[in-house]
Amino acid sequence: MGFPLQLLCERHTCIIESVPKFLTSLETSPTVAAASSVQHARPQIYHLDTKYGLRISFKNGQMKIVRIVHTPSQPDIGSPITNTHTTIVDNNVPLPPQTPKARYSYRLFPDWQTSYLWYKTSQHALADGHVHVDENDISSRYPELHDYYFAWQDIYESAFEKQGCHLGAQVEVFPDAHERAAWEVEGCLIACWLALREDVEGVEYRPGEKAYLVKADGVVDVLKEFLKDVDIELGECG
Repeated sequence: MGFPLQLLCERHTCIIESVPKFLTSLETSPTVAAASSVQHARPQIYHLDTKYGLRISFKNGQMKIVRIVHTPSQPDIGSPITNTHTTIVDNNVPLPPQTPKARYSYRLFPDWQTSYLWYKTSQHALADGHVHVDENDISSRYPELHDYYFAWQDIYESAFEKQGCHLGAQVEVFPDAHERAAWEVEGCLIACWLALREDVEGVEYRPGEKAYLVKADGVVDVLKEFLKDVDIELGECG
């Protein structure tokens, strides 16, 4: 699936402590825009940018996660829009007061032939009581995420059907543990991006039996916990 995780295959190695190799392992992901390092004397700074606007940075052994927003620059009257303006939304820095928006609480987990995204509470449920988030709502609410989200969803759908799970086969959706880990890491990054949005209160990400509650003020700790769990699981697979 184009998302090698060599670092996760290494036994007894903390994924966060080997930053250069971690970033290199993500470069071929279809959702990753760039992985780079910048040398400023000491120490070295590393960045990972996804194509939908999530940036993971490492400096002095510390991880930081921000959301990058690209908006069209204001051109002169009568001139076409030719450039975009980039804003880094850092949830560790207080933002000026804004008009309150709807605050969504989501659950993100795979369920065949659904969008995989659900409302955690009934506050935003449909009139019939369904808490499933419609694909059209995802597209209109998060257009910058749309293509990459549904590409990620399609990987699971295709694997599910290929294994015959839709016909009742009691087998693993991903026979290869590393393929499963790659897909789950992609999903966690999506959950982090959603959690950093102003209109999202939090995301409960449950790729398997364990759930991870991702919120803006704790996104780094949750991602570290998740990656360590993945590393342990792969180690147990041999």
